[in-house]
Amino acid sequence: MAVSTALIDPKCFETNTHASSLTKYSISCAKSKKKQRGSLIDRGANGGILGNDAIVIRRHANEVDVTGIDNHEMTGLKLVDAVAKASTQHGPVILVLNQYAYHGISRTIHSSGQIEAYKNKVDDRSMKVQGKQCIRTLEGYIIPLDIINGLPYLKMCPPSRQEIDDLPHVILTPATSWDPKILDLLLSDKPDWYNTLRDWDEGKIKSPFDQYGNYRHREVAQAPLIIPEIEVPDAAQCTTTQRTCRIRHYLLRCCCCGYERAHYGPDLHRS
Repeated sequence: MAVSTALIDPKCFETNTHASSLTKYSISCAKSKKKQRGSLIDRGANGGILGNDAIVIRRHANEVDVTGIDNHEMTGLKLVDAVAKASTQHGPVILVLNQYAYHGISRTIHSSGQIEAYKNKVDDRSMKVQGKQCIRTLEGYIIPLDIINGLPYLKMCPPSRQEIDDLPHVILTPATSWDPKILDLLLSDKPDWYNTLRDWDEGKIKSPFDQYGNYRHREVAQAPLIIPEIEVPDAAQCTTTQRTCRIRHYLLRCCCCGYERAHYGPDLHRS
């Protein structure tokens, strides 16, 4: 089973606007199966690695070291921006992949955290476990994912020059220098960590059952309310037609005398 985890060593991450900065990507994975369909969406990766299923459109001065791909290390990989064609609910689009380490071999590995840093929503859970199995972009495009051998894949391919010019462009990752440390949050070190989750726990993940398995929204059945006919008092009798109002269903005003009562049946007047 192919398992892939891409990590950037925070100790090696530097930002320098005047010179090249060295970033280290640490990838821990078994040999990838080349027959698998599409590029890999890796929740354990904190930086994207570009394969041969996209076209490089820009090379940056910054370099990265990558370890773990096929159990060996690659040093001095250039950071690049690239484009690839993918399908959405509105037809094909051009995905813009910013700040990826260029490998150029096999499939691309996407970092879920890097994609979500641009406020795109990644739901890489299978629909068989109530997941949505898609990426929803900031522009509203929905990109389907395939689950193969338990891992999520995004089907994409290199676009032609004409497709780059004609198709809409959808940005998948930020164009600024990528620092995975912006996602850091040590939740378990907080003594009141559950209070941090309370709003989310009471909203998105609140179960309809309590801790004892009882349904929270149970309603007690009530007997139907039966209201008998009510004769209108003499003072409310119509003086013009000498008819007596009878109350049968909802609130109604007599057209003759203006007397207003609850009406519970189809008959309003009776001689």
